[in-house]
Amino acid sequence: MTTSFDKHSSTLGKLTISIDKADYQPAVDKKLKEYSKKAVIKGFRPGFAPVGMIQKMYGKSILYDEVIEVVNSEINNHIKSANLKIVGEPLPTENNAKIDWDNQTEPFVFEFDFGFSTDFSVDLNTISANKYTIEPDDEKVNESIEQMRKQMPITSKPESSLADDIIFGKLTQESSSFSLETAIPLDKVKEESVFKFTGLELGSKVTFDIQSIFEISKSLALATSLSEEEATLLAGDFEFEITDITRQEIAELNQEFFDRSIGEGKATTLEEYQTEVKGILRENYNRESNYILEVSSQNALLNQANIDLPDEFLKKWLFDSNEGKFTKEQIENEYHLFARSLRLDLIFGEISEQNKEAIDVQMEDIVEEGRKEIRGYFGGSSYAGMEEFIDKMARDMIKKGAKDAQANMRKFMDAAFKTKVNQFITENISKNESIVSVDQFKDIADNLFKEA
Repeated sequence: MTTSFDKHSSTLGKLTISIDKADYQPAVDKKLKEYSKKAVIKGFRPGFAPVGMIQKMYGKSILYDEVIEVVNSEINNHIKSANLKIVGEPLPTENNAKIDWDNQTEPFVFEFDFGFSTDFSVDLNTISANKYTIEPDDEKVNESIEQMRKQMPITSKPESSLADDIIFGKLTQESSSFSLETAIPLDKVKEESVFKFTGLELGSKVTFDIQSIFEISKSLALATSLSEEEATLLAGDFEFEITDITRQEIAELNQEFFDRSIGEGKATTLEEYQTEVKGILRENYNRESNYILEVSSQNALLNQANIDLPDEFLKKWLFDSNEGKFTKEQIENEYHLFARSLRLDLIFGEISEQNKEAIDVQMEDIVEEGRKEIRGYFGGSSYAGMEEFIDKMARDMIKKGAKDAQANMRKFMDAAFKTKVNQFITENISKNESIVSVDQFKDIADNLFKEA
């Protein structure tokens, strides 16, 4: 076997692999013998079919599998040994399709186009970004108080359900093995269907067509612990047996609410409460400011690294790998977003490699990303008394054997990794701090995203 790599430019190259018979024939012969021992062919006792017959029946597919395995192994070895920063995946050239798998006796020659990024370096010590402290006015304070009254409602356990309640129970389908303990927020149910779930008591059962209930597919996916694509395939009548009902009503502006929302004894009048809320808002707005800090620092890192990518190669790879899911025009229009994300992934990987001890994703970090998704499903609030339920749902989504557990694990792990790296970046760059109003901050954020 011989391998050669021709680098056409700083981001493109071609790998040529020539496979001799000695590279694959021993593995082919071994696999043929294994097939002959196991094959059940009419007219022959198991394990006694002639090797020649096995060769005729399975030889071509075995040859193909073993040769391709050798090729893939050589591709991976070359990437590792040459330390290439591969982007996308190697693309086979048209010459590979000309191989005659039935008659060819010469070496098999494979060609692959490679795309890779240019070399780059990252130095957080030279990066600076703007950090804004946002000062809320009275209007924003009052808006926030109204929002808190809704987000920190009076929770009760009514005897029967009303619209906007959250009902808990067991969702099953008689015609299948589907069975799941879940929750249905009635504010996610279609207006014309919500009547099915009102006036119900503990132990009540309601039957409904699964596709006729929720306003959006995401709500159905979360309620069934499936992906959105899988949830759309559910069909027929399902039954929901109610085991619990939670009702949340907007809180009144009284001492009990003051104590519950900001801490006991911190405010005894509305004026004192507004002052406390203003301080809290400053801290809350800090999260938005931190997000802008993240984006700004990412932009600075992108400018510093100045990574070149094989754009046309990647567009072709995106089109081929998605097998018709996107048109070339769609890929062209969205490519700038993909390229930015890819460059950031390369930068994040480099930062993580340089700071392995500081950037260490733990299982609790992964679970927290799951909790974030579940809280978003329930309107972004954890709700009093629901944290245990939210935690269980998050852990169930990645539990071994659960539906889509591996996909959810990858998704939450990736999110946790990015959270960790972003935190590390913003903690280790210099920051230019200033105080702005909420409206000024919105203008700053709008302009930043226009530039991104």
